[in-house]
Amino acid sequence: MRPGYADYDFIDRSIDDLYRAASECFNEWIGRQDGVTNLSKWVNFHLSVYRKYFQPDVHADGLTEAAARAISESNLYAMDTLKALADLVCSGRRDAQGRVSTIKEEAAVKHAEFQARLMGVINDVRSRIEKNA
Repeated sequence: MRPGYADYDFIDRSIDDLYRAASECFNEWIGRQDGVTNLSKWVNFHLSVYRKYFQPDVHADGLTEAAARAISESNLYAMDTLKALADLVCSGRRDAQGRVSTIKEEAAVKHAEFQARLMGVINDVRSRIEKNA
């Protein structure tokens, strides 16, 4: 045990394993500038600016719906994945680590999908702002 780190370990080792697995799966989502968490904030910011300074239109409403759908689906995916990780890691199954690796790969694919959807909305809003400015 490293000095100064003992307070950060859980009493139940399986919770430490769950935290490690969840971190491996979702670190890119949460910790990166282009992660889904940050892009979700930026897409809402861009849409707010557009609504404030430009006339509302059907296309902008569609972008708002597309952003909300992508954010909602990413949240549902994260929650479902965290539940699956909890069940898997806390089950004590021998193949748990291999399955965690598979889930991590799936999470990376889903992250790229949600990134692309959110960036699509951001880029669309930016181009509409540039046209109307």
